[in-house]
Amino acid sequence: MPSPVFGLAGTKLEGGWTVDSPFGWSFDEAGLPRRPPDDKGSGGNFSVGYVVKRGDQTAFLKAIDLSVALRAASGDILNRLKRIIDTATFEQSLCAMCGERRMDRVVLALAAGEIVVGPNLQDRVPYIIFELADGDVRRQIRLVNENVRAEWIFKALQNAAVGLRQLHGAKVAHQDMKPSNLLHFSKQSAFKVGDVGRAIQEGVAVPHAEYGIAGDPAYAPPELLYGHYLADWNTRRLGCDLYMFGSLIAFFFLGQGITAMLMNRIDQPHLPPHRGGGWTGTYVEVLPIVQRAFSSVLEELQLVVPAKFKDEVVASVRELCEPNPTLRGHPKSRKQNQFDLSRYATKFDLLSKHAAIASRSA
Repeated sequence: MPSPVFGLAGTKLEGGWTVDSPFGWSFDEAGLPRRPPDDKGSGGNFSVGYVVKRGDQTAFLKAIDLSVALRAASGDILNRLKRIIDTATFEQSLCAMCGERRMDRVVLALAAGEIVVGPNLQDRVPYIIFELADGDVRRQIRLVNENVRAEWIFKALQNAAVGLRQLHGAKVAHQDMKPSNLLHFSKQSAFKVGDVGRAIQEGVAVPHAEYGIAGDPAYAPPELLYGHYLADWNTRRLGCDLYMFGSLIAFFFLGQGITAMLMNRIDQPHLPPHRGGGWTGTYVEVLPIVQRAFSSVLEELQLVVPAKFKDEVVASVRELCEPNPTLRGHPKSRKQNQFDLSRYATKFDLLSKHAAIASRSA
């Protein structure tokens, strides 16, 4: 039997909201829930997304599926349930904090609560309601006119830098900054950092902080793929965010992130084991090989970035995605606050304005 979390359409919620329709998933011919195989943006492995409405307002509901814990291996149900509840509770509190701090470049929660559809544990569905975006940048960039594409990209990057900086100011590392988590809001003329479900706050215990890689391994920095976990919180967590932000820059021009391109340039004996490789040494030992691969990626990037923006874009990716995490960040920020994104927010704001001028005079 499908979990009750898949049968919420039509449910009335507190605050005047009504659950409208599935978001990011559907039902198959037999009436069973089905997620698109290439879409991980609907809420994670223990949650389900819905569109909700209140009058003429539309939003996104993230419904937590507690029944996942009941499908855990024998003897692990209580531990699995605790991890789900702790993670959901942390996300709710983090979203509330983002709202209180008025983080205008982070997707904000509008409400939170619990739906009770029956007497059993799995019939209780905690939820969070978020602002609903037009889509993430993967989809939205396809709709952008070529004449304003550069301006659009640089504005997206400036907004992303501001959103990450707002989180960092609260000692929160996002840990999952990838194209599907940068969302476009056309009515607000803004891009916002979304999905803080894998975020980590310094000094706050949360289950996924125990993982070697808190977010999507496909976008993780190379040191984490090789199991090189630094003790310093800023270097490990904020350094990860900087790398993922730099990878986002590369995505806009190359169509894929830095991690995939690095792994494609490293031979099998030197790849990390969980990427099908045979490397058993330390990250320090393999670092020169990773750096050579990174230099090759930068050479490819230089070939595709428009000439008028090439130097600034390539320099940003080089600084942000530096394979040695202790050297990551803007050179002028390293003495005071190595992982400060202020200079990049300013840089991409200027590039966006320059691109706008260029497009209007073309």
